[in-house]
Amino acid sequence: HQHPSQYPPSRKRLLPFLAPMMLRCSSSLLALSGVLSAFGKPSLLPNHPTADLLRDFGGSLRCPYASEWLVKGPKTAHRDLMASRRMSEGNEVAGSCAYESTWSGPSCIEFRGLGWDASSMADRCNGPMVEGTISSGVACALPDPMAGWCHIEVEGKGTEAHPLGTAGGCSMVEQACTNFMGGTFAAVGSCDTSASGDKDDTSGGAEGDESGMSHGGKGWSMGEASICSIAPGAIGAAHQAGNSPGYRSDCSGTPGESSPYMWPLKWTAETMWQSMPFGSDEVAYKSTGKVYYQLDKNWKRMDRYTEEGQLRAIFDPNNERVATRTTVLHRGGRMVFIKWGNGTDTMEDITNIAECSWTNLQVVGNIRPDWFLDGRGDSTDTQYLGNQHVFYASDAPRLVKQWRKKDFASQYFTMSMGENPTTDENGIHWPLMMNVPGEGFGDDSLIVYRNHAELTDDDDGLFLIDEAYMSAGGECPLRAEGGGPPTDREHIPSNLEVDEGWISNQYTFSPVWVPPIEEVVEEEYTNDLNDPLALTQAGDEVTVASCFDPIENEVHLTAMFEDIRTDDGNIPWLALAFREDEDCLMNPRDGGDTEVIFILADDDGQVSATHGPMSPSARRMGRGTEADDILGAQVPLDEAIGFSHGSVSIEDDIVSLHFRRTMEPTTPTGVAISRSSEVDPPQVMHLTYAVGTRQELGYHRVRKCFEVTEFPLCGRMREENAKVEESKKKEKEITEVEASGDEKKDTSSSTERFSIFVSTILVLTGTVFFI
Repeated sequence: HQHPSQYPPSRKRLLPFLAPMMLRCSSSLLALSGVLSAFGKPSLLPNHPTADLLRDFGGSLRCPYASEWLVKGPKTAHRDLMASRRMSEGNEVAGSCAYESTWSGPSCIEFRGLGWDASSMADRCNGPMVEGTISSGVACALPDPMAGWCHIEVEGKGTEAHPLGTAGGCSMVEQACTNFMGGTFAAVGSCDTSASGDKDDTSGGAEGDESGMSHGGKGWSMGEASICSIAPGAIGAAHQAGNSPGYRSDCSGTPGESSPYMWPLKWTAETMWQSMPFGSDEVAYKSTGKVYYQLDKNWKRMDRYTEEGQLRAIFDPNNERVATRTTVLHRGGRMVFIKWGNGTDTMEDITNIAECSWTNLQVVGNIRPDWFLDGRGDSTDTQYLGNQHVFYASDAPRLVKQWRKKDFASQYFTMSMGENPTTDENGIHWPLMMNVPGEGFGDDSLIVYRNHAELTDDDDGLFLIDEAYMSAGGECPLRAEGGGPPTDREHIPSNLEVDEGWISNQYTFSPVWVPPIEEVVEEEYTNDLNDPLALTQAGDEVTVASCFDPIENEVHLTAMFEDIRTDDGNIPWLALAFREDEDCLMNPRDGGDTEVIFILADDDGQVSATHGPMSPSARRMGRGTEADDILGAQVPLDEAIGFSHGSVSIEDDIVSLHFRRTMEPTTPTGVAISRSSEVDPPQVMHLTYAVGTRQELGYHRVRKCFEVTEFPLCGRMREENAKVEESKKKEKEITEVEASGDEKKDTSSSTERFSIFVSTILVLTGTVFFI
């Protein structure tokens, strides 16, 4: 949820290193973070063990939703390296700090790496909010049971490794590590559901393979998922699960079930990739190659033939490319990198393989064929656009059907599918073009697919050349770790940012799927003034009711929290935060405080609401700010400046927060507005709600950003407006009557004569009618 400039040092070190590698795979490359992210040197040296990967494969790997993977990583993106690093050279345990945390009780920090000395460990162990005991050369005593390690990189020193117990559950512990401590979580023991094989659960390491996983030639195993399984979280917006055996065109219950416009399962096409800098149509980088898919097996192959120009990426904005023939294989969660020798040998001749290595993508599988059709996955959306004629790979126009797919970075992909298959295309709606956003780490790009062809099971060998190479005596090791990348690169802007014109429109052309019918709420929700209010469904747990008083310039808001009790039956801490803009951040990009209302319950179940600022240090659990520090800046809601009628109540297990908030008392041009003047309601309020894991302020189990956009007039104002309109109407009637008084005298005689005439006519025609 953060801009890269706001990431902690460990993530800043990760982002620029991975960015250039995400240049073309519609499948996935984030889990290279598991191999490349946790290094401590400040610059990428020419002899860096991964420099060849950037140089040789930088133009072949770019994935939808790469930005959020860089922020979050796959489920355990660092686990393999971080677990095995505990006793590796240069990362031995320098010492530990045992202390008591008000958040989690008895706690420990393990200092790993050559940069720690007695002085730096003492400073850390007796720093803000930590008063502990240093044990030089001694590792931490481990909790039992143990959920995993939280690894935090410290520039110039090494790593802080925090052993975490299972209190609160595995998922909550992982969220605490990644969201609050700014670290990387490495699960062990019962929380490590992804690993197989023998493993040292207490140290987080593994016996045999460094990954601690079974990784046969066709992928790796974390317990096979079912057909059509998608990856967790935001990754699932575009990808299959890494442990899924594959996808089907008729996955039951999916919005795109049997749609003729999803990608074919088995196909190949030549590719041309072109990248354009922000604000320009000039092509800065170009590559050609060929892609192969067996999506029914969760397999992909990408060959790159040529490349030229500057591959602008966050780690190197002036990276002049040198053509290198490469192949990337992606089977399940396993990604293989192959570099070919010089010459004219084909890219199927294994004797011409110069280098081979692999890495573990864990939960990230290949792209799912219906990725652009639906809005499944977290923090995503889709917009069906309709038909459009485009110039595709020739001077002749081609009719395509288009969708836009929004990613977590609020940028979007545009997918163009052929609408009128040619005779040679066998009735298949082929993928023709895909517009790819830079997602903050590179330039926007356009990829064109040409000369499509169907594949069969007889083509499986194309995806297994690494196995053939190893069977013939070749080596293909797991990629080694090494030094780290530069971190002083700025965010790269994109031309494909989601704007106000975005409209959710999930239309898949599925002959089977029926969209769910939204339940119509017939009853109105009213406030203390009996005002009918607009309802906004903020999330599964929260509904918000709103209206606006233009005289007082107040928004009346009620937030209702439902189904939020903890396992022990208590009301957890709740929060409603006010954001400055659409960015879904815990704190503003400038590092300022966030305005927030906290709701806390006491031991008797009585709830109270407070208001105040929440500083960015709240993200650092036990490392600068504790619960008392956050709450110490709060005041009762009914005493908060700019708020009135604040209250919170519980009824039928629903916690309802009520308040009136005064909006900025100025016009859009900054002119002050008097209290007697009416003002327009706000166009939008950017809000965030959170539901905690326990009664005391601590970790949240749910956090969701939302917007309130409907502000009908509060009832009092409607009544006053109605009275004014009625008064105006009566005044108009009186004026009209007075103005027509004299005219009635002049016209009375003619009216009487006309009435007699009409009466006579009606009598003569046998009609009984009296005027």
